[in-house]
Amino acid sequence: MSKIKCDYKVLVTGNHDAGNRNYERKHKLQGKVKSIKEANEAVRKGEWFNGTKMVPVSYWSEDNPRFATELYYDNRLFDEIYDGPLFIRDKIVLSHERIELPFAIDIHGHEHTQPFMEEKELKRYDETYKTYLFNLAADAIDFKPKRLDEIVALAPLSGITSIHRMTIDNAAREIENEA
Repeated sequence: MSKIKCDYKVLVTGNHDAGNRNYERKHKLQGKVKSIKEANEAVRKGEWFNGTKMVPVSYWSEDNPRFATELYYDNRLFDEIYDGPLFIRDKIVLSHERIELPFAIDIHGHEHTQPFMEEKELKRYDETYKTYLFNLAADAIDFKPKRLDEIVALAPLSGITSIHRMTIDNAAREIENEA
């Protein structure tokens, strides 16, 4: 992941991920260094931790009113990490496992035998809704990362009914049925 060059990386953890703490961007190394100079020297010498570059970080310590320095390492993996599905817009959800929603496109992984893109019609009540499923399992995309903007451009969001519109229509239908 550290070799993938992009501005921002988001991880939605899956069934083989060991937990968010393993992927957090910065980790504090145990023990304080004596000064920012000492921290900079460790980095200058090329000292690494678990194969990732160490980054000196200054902070204000509540225990000690003096200015203190600790050494962190930056694994440069992900900027955000989530354990479950993540709505990034009202019609776009990121998930690990496929979620067929009539009101959003689903960008997911996990399914190694499914195609990259699937257009699907879903029934809800008496209505049929169109949605798109994008499978980003590594083998489904030839092990080449995809850009979010390019994926979203493949699905005409204007053709997907929003959850807000569905809720209003369903409430109106219930009122009609009561009358």
